Amino acid sequence: MKNMLINRISVLILIFVLLSGCASSGSLQITKPSTITLSKFKSLLINVTSEVPESSKEVMMLSGLLLAKLQERGLFENVASANFSSNTEAELVLNVNLIDIRRVGEVTRFLLGALAGQAKINANAELVDLNEGKTIGKFTAKGLSSGGTIYAGHTSQAIERISEQITEFVQKSM
Repeated sequence: MKNMLINRISVLILIFVLLSGCASSGSLQITKPSTITLSKFKSLLINVTSEVPESSKEVMMLSGLLLAKLQERGLFENVASANFSSNTEAELVLNVNLIDIRRVGEVTRFLLGALAGQAKINANAELVDLNEGKTIGKFTAKGLSSGGTIYAGHTSQAIERISEQITEFVQKSM
């Protein structure tokens, strides 16, 4: 009877360890605070680039998410992405440069489970007033997928988290 109880407790602990893990998260560090409020600008152009080789998929995904989130919030009369449109006329540009990506795909997650770790994406960003030709704010942003379990997230979840951090920064700067 005592051995059966110990076995059940061991199984429950094992299940808990396999299912518990790190939540997805994001962070933002301001390196140059906004010198003016962004509410004076009517149009925003998003420009996502990357220093990471073979990262065009992540660039396009982040650009699309930022475009959708910023249009949805209605902070500017016009929001466009240089990654999707040739119409690059705007008063304010959001330059986002991906500097580090740790990819975790579906196959890797399936094969390695919790051992695959967390997907990560880091970027440097700046807001530039195109009328004045001046940088009015700079920050670094980071997105992490969930990790530590066999059900943890992928690279796309890290991109979602970094897009949320950047969108929140822009909204708070209004």
